[in-house]
Amino acid sequence: MRKNYYDEKVNEVKGDFGNLFATLFEMLYYTNEYISSGEKETKNQLYLLEDQVDDLDEKIEQHIIELLMIKQPEVNYMKLFLCLLRAIKDLERIGDQTINFVNMVDRISEQPQVFKNAISKMNTTHTKMLQSCWEGIQKRERSLLDDCILMDEQIDYLHIKTNELIVDAMDEHSIESSNGTKMIVMIRFLERLGDNIVNVCETYIDYFYK
Repeated sequence: MRKNYYDEKVNEVKGDFGNLFATLFEMLYYTNEYISSGEKETKNQLYLLEDQVDDLDEKIEQHIIELLMIKQPEVNYMKLFLCLLRAIKDLERIGDQTINFVNMVDRISEQPQVFKNAISKMNTTHTKMLQSCWEGIQKRERSLLDDCILMDEQIDYLHIKTNELIVDAMDEHSIESSNGTKMIVMIRFLERLGDNIVNVCETYIDYFYK
């Protein structure tokens, strides 16, 4: 009975981990929708999804603690539990960075095209990164995790290049300093989001490939 309960809990943890990824995919989708439409309903949906991310993070952590208390895990289970405890914190931060970004969208009176283009490219790359990360974990393919990490270079390039363009525009007074400062902060949120995805990949590599 106890073994069956233990195995059920392990499977539940794995399922919730997958649900966490699925919820973040939804958040990235609705972020793009909100940037395009600015509809309040879309923003509210993002808040609901963020609550789900927080709930899943807490649920996974509590279940793993319970499993550790039931019995001493086998080595593979122990590696899995420790890996997940680290990974869910970065996944939860992805939700936070997304909401931080969205909360500032309405505070910018005007978005230059270069800023819109950068956001679009970064969000598209984030989705690809998250997909590669999840598939790498699911299929246990190191190459997919490495692909995800490599894609973050595109995010870093866009972050640096867009900041330079915004600063130049501020110097030329083609955009207001207050707007430019907010854009720089927003781009930073998106850059950090990419770092959090990379952290998940590196955590998995640390536990299962080293």
